[in-house]
Amino acid sequence: MPTTYNQYISEGTYLSGTQTILGDPALIESNIKAGTSIFNVPGTFTADATATAGDIAQGLTAYING
Repeated sequence: MPTTYNQYISEGTYLSGTQTILGDPALIESNIKAGTSIFNVPGTFTADATATAGDIAQGLTAYING
């Protein structure tokens, strides 16, 4: 299963020669939409917040750390 790092399949495991499954360091929770899971990595990214730093007391939506 893909992860953030490269994986190797040993020679003789139904294949000939060493095989590499490339990893992707961007496969992290904060890069995946909240409510979605990719390769068992649950997402925490949200993009529906409407507040800026000056709006926090104005009743708008904001997120801290996802």
